[in-house]
Amino acid sequence: MRVRLIFAVVSMGLCAGAHADCPESDLNSDCRVDANDLWVLAEAWLGDPNTPADLNRDKKVNEADLAILASQWRQTGCPIVINEVLAHAHADAPDWIELYNASRLPVDISGWMLSDRQDNLSRFQIAAGTIMEPFSYIVFYENTHFGNPLNPDTWSPFALSENGEMLYLYSGDDEVYPNYLAEAILGPSETFCSFGRYRNSIGEHSYVIVNEPTPGDKNAYTYIGPVIINEIMYDHPGDADAEYIE
Repeated sequence: MRVRLIFAVVSMGLCAGAHADCPESDLNSDCRVDANDLWVLAEAWLGDPNTPADLNRDKKVNEADLAILASQWRQTGCPIVINEVLAHAHADAPDWIELYNASRLPVDISGWMLSDRQDNLSRFQIAAGTIMEPFSYIVFYENTHFGNPLNPDTWSPFALSENGEMLYLYSGDDEVYPNYLAEAILGPSETFCSFGRYRNSIGEHSYVIVNEPTPGDKNAYTYIGPVIINEIMYDHPGDADAEYIE
């Protein structure tokens, strides 16, 4: 069965593609879809449904998941993401930007750049020799890194805005991940409320306020305010006027 699976995908001759972040079918966390991921899927075939190989989340691993993997065959991505940002610190506390390596492989981010302006991506350059280990975090602070004019890697000092901000991570001419551009759209924030990167139910990422800042560690849960939407009736079977929001 495993040999047949491998033949089925390879014989499709699908083209490679470049994606920001890691492809959904990257089952072994190396940020590419290849025979190693096919092997993971084959191991889970018709077995335990509680596995990343259940790509369509229907509680089973079968031809449907194979089709998803085949559609992403040879796709690659970049595992380095803007993971959490504090844009509203006060007094002597600095703003900061946290990056995360979402893969099982180390990534050299020497020479990559951080900026708050798309027309000037090279405001702060990450120092030579900066290697992110697998599943690790690194934090850059305003007072010592991107906002410090005395830091030789700070070409144009900048600060983050409490009123909303765009933030960019750019790899430049990196040999492994050339011209990779990640962006974070940040809304207004209260003092010491940080934004964490979260994925919604349809696979899209956004930056939302989290319960507490966690620089250098996994993100806290999303913040829930005192007023929430608790229940919705949007298609009453007998009375269209009976729709409501609670």
